[in-house]
Amino acid sequence: MTIKRVDDDFEGDERQDILEVERSTRNVYDLLERIRMAGDLTTEDALILIYILKLNLWIDGPSQVTLRPVSIADIGQALQISRETARRKVLALQEKGLVVRTSSGVLVENIGALFAKSAAGAAPAA
Repeated sequence: MTIKRVDDDFEGDERQDILEVERSTRNVYDLLERIRMAGDLTTEDALILIYILKLNLWIDGPSQVTLRPVSIADIGQALQISRETARRKVLALQEKGLVVRTSSGVLVENIGALFAKSAAGAAPAA
């Protein structure tokens, strides 16, 4: 396998695409770490929480976002895990107060508070 350097071996659009993927990957990693630390979660549980939020969000227009519950079966299917594993993962997140189960499905509970907690945890000590 040949190692290629982005600065030396790629040009133009291909180089820009590689740099955009690197920036996006860094942003996803930073988000994952913030949620993991704020919620005292494993990396796997933080990923599941992020994915449940993704399934909850519906963009209805340029400035309208709706939160819609998602079923345990849909979570399992989206994450390619069994329904029972999805149920156990959701139960663990529910016990931490991060999701709520309703008769319509699962919703992320107060994601703003989780982000506020993660931002506060990232602040330098005075």
